[in-house]
Amino acid sequence: MNVESVKILLEKQLVLHKSLLTIAEKKTSVIVQQDVAELTNLLKDEQAHVTAITALEQQRMAFMSDMNVSLFQDETAAASLQPLQQQLIKVIEEIQRQNELNQQLLTQSLQLINTELDLLIPSQQTNSYNYAKDENQPVVMSNAIFQSKA
Repeated sequence: MNVESVKILLEKQLVLHKSLLTIAEKKTSVIVQQDVAELTNLLKDEQAHVTAITALEQQRMAFMSDMNVSLFQDETAAASLQPLQQQLIKVIEEIQRQNELNQQLLTQSLQLINTELDLLIPSQQTNSYNYAKDENQPVVMSNAIFQSKA
């Protein structure tokens, strides 16, 4: 392999990372719309992309370990790869930001669901200061707004 082979590998990785960024952006809108079926499909696509990116990265690492260091001591060869490196770094940072946003949206959605469940499902609390009842049976109180037994 030569510098051109590394350049081709980096270009393939860049294309896959850009596609992964597109998937991450689609996930944001799907999370907001709460479309679980579409989110599942996007996660499958994302996993396929990650697998392909991992395979390319392993190829690149194997090449780099076998390659002669003098090949990249040539400044023109290194200069030809630097723009690809910078583009790849930029896309990866954008993917990280998008994934952090998606994580925050999912966390907020789960918090909202838990809050709604807490309002609908009565929680069991004992009232220890009610002396009118038999002391062997605790009084059950509910914090729920909706009484399902009524």
